[in-house]
Amino acid sequence: SALFFVFLLSFSVISCYKMKPEFTKLASKSIRGKLTQMMVEVKTTDNVNTIKGFLKVITDMLHKLQSDQEKHRVISVKMMKQCTEENEFRKKEIEAAKDAQSRAVDARQKCQTSLEQSEKNLPQLESTLKTYEEELKRATEQREREHKEYLKKKDDYEEAIKFLAGFIEYVNEKFKGNFKAFSFVEYSEKLLKHASKLGRLADAVPALVTLAQNMPAHNKYTYTPAEEVAGKLKDALNNLLKRLRDDLKDVEEKERKAQEAFLEYKAKLDAIIAQLKENIEKTKKQIVAMKKCVAEEEAIINKAGAKLARNEKLKDSASKMCDNFAKEFIEATKNRLEEITTVQEVLVIIKKRFGELPADLVGYLETVKDGWIKYINSTEFIKFKEYEQKHIKSNEHGKELVTKNA
Repeated sequence: SALFFVFLLSFSVISCYKMKPEFTKLASKSIRGKLTQMMVEVKTTDNVNTIKGFLKVITDMLHKLQSDQEKHRVISVKMMKQCTEENEFRKKEIEAAKDAQSRAVDARQKCQTSLEQSEKNLPQLESTLKTYEEELKRATEQREREHKEYLKKKDDYEEAIKFLAGFIEYVNEKFKGNFKAFSFVEYSEKLLKHASKLGRLADAVPALVTLAQNMPAHNKYTYTPAEEVAGKLKDALNNLLKRLRDDLKDVEEKERKAQEAFLEYKAKLDAIIAQLKENIEKTKKQIVAMKKCVAEEEAIINKAGAKLARNEKLKDSASKMCDNFAKEFIEATKNRLEEITTVQEVLVIIKKRFGELPADLVGYLETVKDGWIKYINSTEFIKFKEYEQKHIKSNEHGKELVTKNA
């Protein structure tokens, strides 16, 4: 495309300098002026030699017109081909720029929409993550408190069970001997303490009652228990021991289930938290990517806009230059035909005044004129005129649009 403008520039220089006498209106007027002067001289002169000189000048003039026209035609045909190619090239470049700009605008809008949605979603995701993390913290702290309570209760049960087992062993060992009164008092106090702590005071009452009813008042140190009393005491203690062991199993089972439920709940919360964190990270990356996308598409839009403006300007400039070439060639061709007609008029005058004209000159003139008329009616020349008319209408339409939009 750059070569096209070099091409136009070179032809412009050639047209203005090397071939200026042949290709410009000024030159045509100059030739017509010479012919007009010649016509006047032909009407006034009686010198045959002068007429012969005129005929030679006319012959040379016809040769030169033919030669100049052919040179001008060859250049104009090349120019027209280049103009058409340049016009098509610029149209494609303009369409490509418009297409790139349109696609970039659509892409930028999509990226902008995605960016706005991501920026809107991010605070919501972060808020939801915070809520679930706080819930996990709350559940974990609650589970820790419950487990701590469980361990304390377990210790209480194990201590009470150990005490009862020792108490029963003590009763078995002393079954046939003498009990120390103060030992009964001590065991009774410990039994009351353990039962109260575990909420099993009602279950400990039978053993406490048995101890109280059979405690000797006259001897605070020893007494010999009855077999029946010892049996009741062991039964009461064994019943209480069984109850405590069952309770401990219940406590341990509840703890196991509570721990399982917590771990299941924690696993769900951990999965949700992990998913939220992943979504937050993706959203942040999406925001960065969409900001980059918007910037890149904006750059493409600007670049495509610049390309569009540049090619429209180049297309317009080339069109004007090509219009001028086409117009110049059309006018030059018509002017040359008029000059040939003027030559014919001069020859008619010479013939009237001096008789017959050289047959070869008359024949040559007719051939030249016929050839010129055929060329003006030829497809090649018609294309030049159609090209000019098309661009004139296009330019007028453009001016009309500009006027309406102003």
